[in-house]
Amino acid sequence: VYTCAYNAEATIGRTIQSVLEQDFTDFEYIILDDGSTDKTVRRMIQAARADRRVRILANEANIGIASSCNRVLEEARCTYALRIDADDLLLPGAVETLVHLMESARSPAVVYPAYYDSELLDHVISSDNSAHHLGGAMIRLSVWKELRFCDGLRYLEGREFFRRVKERF
Repeated sequence: VYTCAYNAEATIGRTIQSVLEQDFTDFEYIILDDGSTDKTVRRMIQAARADRRVRILANEANIGIASSCNRVLEEARCTYALRIDADDLLLPGAVETLVHLMESARSPAVVYPAYYDSELLDHVISSDNSAHHLGGAMIRLSVWKELRFCDGLRYLEGREFFRRVKERF
Protein backbone atom coordinates (compact mmCIF):
# COMPACT_ATOMS: atom_id res chain seq x y z
CA VAL A 1 0.00 0.00 0.00
CA TYR A 2 1.33 3.45 -0.76
CA THR A 3 0.42 7.10 -0.42
CA CYS A 4 2.08 10.09 -2.04
CA ALA A 5 1.26 13.20 -0.07
CA TYR A 6 1.69 16.91 -0.67
CA ASN A 7 0.46 19.37 1.96
CA ALA A 8 -2.00 16.80 3.29
CA GLU A 9 -1.77 17.63 6.99
CA ALA A 10 -5.57 17.90 7.32
CA THR A 11 -6.36 14.48 5.83
CA ILE A 12 -3.31 12.20 5.97
CA GLY A 13 -3.99 11.02 9.54
CA ARG A 14 -7.37 9.55 8.61
CA THR A 15 -5.92 7.98 5.48
CA ILE A 16 -3.12 6.31 7.43
CA GLN A 17 -5.56 5.08 10.06
CA SER A 18 -7.83 3.54 7.39
CA VAL A 19 -4.85 1.61 6.01
CA LEU A 20 -3.41 0.42 9.31
CA GLU A 21 -6.82 -0.75 10.59
CA GLN A 22 -7.30 -3.22 7.75
CA ASP A 23 -7.99 -6.85 8.76
CA PHE A 24 -5.45 -8.02 6.19
CA THR A 25 -2.13 -7.11 7.78
CA ASP A 26 0.58 -8.69 5.60
CA PHE A 27 1.67 -5.55 3.76
CA GLU A 28 4.12 -2.70 3.90
CA TYR A 29 2.83 0.84 3.76
CA ILE A 30 5.10 3.33 2.02
CA ILE A 31 4.22 6.98 2.51
CA LEU A 32 6.07 9.54 0.43
CA ASP A 33 6.12 13.24 1.20
CA ASP A 34 6.38 15.21 -2.03
CA GLY A 35 7.98 18.37 -0.66
CA SER A 36 5.19 19.45 1.69
CA THR A 37 5.42 22.80 3.45
CA ASP A 38 2.89 21.96 6.19
CA LYS A 39 3.01 19.31 8.96
CA THR A 40 2.36 16.31 6.70
CA VAL A 41 5.78 14.81 7.49
CA ARG A 42 5.14 15.02 11.23
CA ARG A 43 2.00 12.89 10.86
CA MET A 44 3.89 10.40 8.70
CA ILE A 45 6.67 10.08 11.30
CA GLN A 46 4.10 9.46 14.05
CA ALA A 47 2.63 6.62 12.01
CA ALA A 48 6.04 5.07 11.34
CA ARG A 49 6.91 5.15 15.03
CA ALA A 50 3.63 3.45 15.92
CA ASP A 51 3.63 0.70 13.27
CA ARG A 52 6.61 -1.20 11.81
CA ARG A 53 4.78 -1.72 8.49
CA VAL A 54 5.11 2.01 7.71
CA ARG A 55 8.10 3.18 5.69
CA ILE A 56 8.66 6.86 4.90
CA LEU A 57 10.24 8.41 1.83
CA ALA A 58 10.60 12.12 1.09
CA ASN A 59 11.32 14.20 -1.97
CA GLU A 60 13.43 17.29 -1.36
CA ALA A 61 11.15 19.26 -3.69
CA ASN A 62 7.70 18.72 -5.15
CA ILE A 63 8.06 16.53 -8.26
CA GLY A 64 4.40 15.67 -8.84
CA ILE A 65 2.24 12.62 -8.41
CA ALA A 66 3.40 10.49 -11.37
CA SER A 67 7.11 10.82 -10.58
CA SER A 68 6.44 10.31 -6.87
CA CYS A 69 4.48 7.12 -7.58
CA ASN A 70 7.34 5.84 -9.73
CA ARG A 71 9.78 6.50 -6.90
CA VAL A 72 7.65 4.63 -4.36
CA LEU A 73 7.08 1.66 -6.64
CA GLU A 74 10.81 1.39 -7.36
CA GLU A 75 11.25 0.88 -3.60
CA ALA A 76 8.31 -1.50 -3.14
CA ARG A 77 8.88 -5.11 -2.11
CA CYS A 78 5.61 -6.65 -3.18
CA THR A 79 3.58 -8.47 -5.81
CA TYR A 80 0.67 -6.02 -5.81
CA ALA A 81 0.58 -2.27 -5.25
CA LEU A 82 -2.43 -0.40 -3.91
CA ARG A 83 -2.41 3.39 -3.98
CA ILE A 84 -4.52 5.29 -1.50
CA ASP A 85 -4.45 9.03 -1.98
CA ALA A 86 -3.76 11.25 1.03
CA ASP A 87 -7.35 12.49 1.10
CA ASP A 88 -9.06 9.11 0.58
CA LEU A 89 -10.00 6.28 2.94
CA LEU A 90 -9.99 2.52 2.59
CA LEU A 91 -13.18 0.91 3.81
CA PRO A 92 -12.78 -2.00 6.24
CA GLY A 93 -11.83 -5.19 4.40
CA ALA A 94 -10.70 -3.39 1.25
CA VAL A 95 -7.14 -4.75 1.11
CA GLU A 96 -8.25 -8.33 1.79
CA THR A 97 -10.94 -8.10 -0.89
CA LEU A 98 -8.56 -6.67 -3.50
CA VAL A 99 -5.83 -9.24 -2.76
CA HIS A 100 -8.40 -12.04 -2.99
CA LEU A 101 -9.62 -10.74 -6.36
CA MET A 102 -6.07 -10.45 -7.70
CA GLU A 103 -5.25 -14.00 -6.62
CA SER A 104 -8.49 -15.65 -7.65
CA ALA A 105 -8.90 -14.11 -11.10
CA ARG A 106 -6.94 -15.27 -14.13
CA SER A 107 -3.82 -13.11 -13.77
CA PRO A 108 -5.39 -9.64 -13.81
CA ALA A 109 -3.22 -6.59 -14.41
CA VAL A 110 -5.34 -4.41 -12.14
CA VAL A 111 -8.48 -4.53 -10.00
CA TYR A 112 -10.61 -1.40 -9.84
CA PRO A 113 -12.74 -0.93 -6.73
CA ALA A 114 -16.01 0.95 -6.65
CA TYR A 115 -15.58 4.59 -5.72
CA TYR A 116 -17.71 6.13 -2.96
CA ASP A 117 -18.61 9.75 -2.30
CA SER A 118 -16.99 10.99 0.92
CA GLU A 119 -20.25 12.49 2.17
CA LEU A 120 -22.48 9.53 1.28
CA LEU A 121 -20.59 6.33 2.04
CA ASP A 122 -23.56 4.27 0.88
CA HIS A 123 -23.57 5.87 -2.56
CA VAL A 124 -21.39 4.35 -5.27
CA ILE A 125 -20.18 7.09 -7.60
CA SER A 126 -18.62 4.74 -10.12
CA SER A 127 -18.15 1.00 -10.34
CA ASP A 128 -15.39 1.73 -12.88
CA ASN A 129 -12.76 3.65 -10.93
CA SER A 130 -10.58 3.86 -14.04
CA ALA A 131 -12.76 6.73 -15.22
CA HIS A 132 -12.05 8.58 -11.97
CA HIS A 133 -8.46 8.15 -10.78
CA LEU A 134 -5.86 5.66 -9.68
CA GLY A 135 -6.58 5.79 -5.94
CA GLY A 136 -7.88 2.49 -4.60
CA ALA A 137 -6.89 0.40 -7.62
CA MET A 138 -4.60 -2.57 -7.02
CA ILE A 139 -1.94 -3.07 -9.70
CA ARG A 140 0.25 -6.07 -10.33
CA LEU A 141 3.76 -4.66 -9.76
CA SER A 142 5.09 -6.40 -12.89
CA VAL A 143 2.56 -4.39 -14.94
CA TRP A 144 3.83 -1.13 -13.45
CA LYS A 145 7.44 -2.18 -14.12
CA GLU A 146 6.57 -2.66 -17.77
CA LEU A 147 4.54 0.54 -18.24
CA ARG A 148 5.48 2.96 -15.41
CA PHE A 149 3.76 6.30 -14.93
CA CYS A 150 4.72 9.13 -17.27
CA ASP A 151 7.22 11.15 -15.24
CA GLY A 152 6.30 14.79 -14.86
CA LEU A 153 2.51 14.36 -15.06
CA ARG A 154 0.78 16.22 -12.24
CA TYR A 155 -2.84 15.45 -13.18
CA LEU A 156 -4.72 12.57 -14.78
CA GLU A 157 -1.75 10.24 -14.41
CA GLY A 158 -4.13 7.39 -13.59
CA ARG A 159 -6.18 7.85 -16.73
CA GLU A 160 -3.06 7.97 -18.87
CA PHE A 161 -1.59 4.88 -17.18
CA PHE A 162 -4.82 2.86 -17.36
CA ARG A 163 -5.29 3.75 -21.01
CA ARG A 164 -1.99 1.98 -21.65
CA VAL A 165 -2.90 -0.90 -19.32
CA LYS A 166 -6.13 -1.46 -21.27
CA GLU A 167 -4.27 -1.37 -24.59
CA ARG A 168 -1.57 -3.76 -23.43
CA PHE A 169 -3.43 -6.15 -21.14
